[in-house]
Amino acid sequence: MKVLKFGGSSVANTENIKQVLDIVAKTSKDNKVAVIVSAFGKSTNNLIKGANEALEDIASAKETLENIKKIHFEVVDDLIAKNKKEVHEEVSYLFDRLQSIYEGIFLLQELSDKTLAKVCSFGERLSSYIIANAAKENLNATHKDSRDLIVTNNEYLNAQVNFKISNNNITSFLKKTSIKLPY
Repeated sequence: MKVLKFGGSSVANTENIKQVLDIVAKTSKDNKVAVIVSAFGKSTNNLIKGANEALEDIASAKETLENIKKIHFEVVDDLIAKNKKEVHEEVSYLFDRLQSIYEGIFLLQELSDKTLAKVCSFGERLSSYIIANAAKENLNATHKDSRDLIVTNNEYLNAQVNFKISNNNITSFLKKTSIKLPY
């Protein structure tokens, strides 16, 4: 099995994601692959910016969120045809959740480490979901939310992975998806 990890600039836009999908397609001809993607380029920074803006000005935070949303929906519209409605609904749901969190930050006038970590998680949650669905257009792909696999402690902005539990979760998932493990 090959594990392919693509950082934010690799998945920054439609053209880059097409290149990533080409690499995945070529690699998957000879190997089972697991693909890990970062948030779309600059998304995490913009999510943090929006959270900080929410402390002072909810309108500014919502504007930042709309800019992030626009980029994500452009990629969905460019790359997904088969289940576009379902993907639009899930991506909209995630952005609605983010907006609710920003509104909570504004109302409480508080941005804890836990809340900031939650806000940051949306970047990878969105990109992995969108890219997995784009991959499903031409490949046998499955999306798995990493929160179901990786367990950490509660040091929200400096979390340490519990490798024993996480490795067991990952191994169990890969066995269920008919991926032959190398061990």
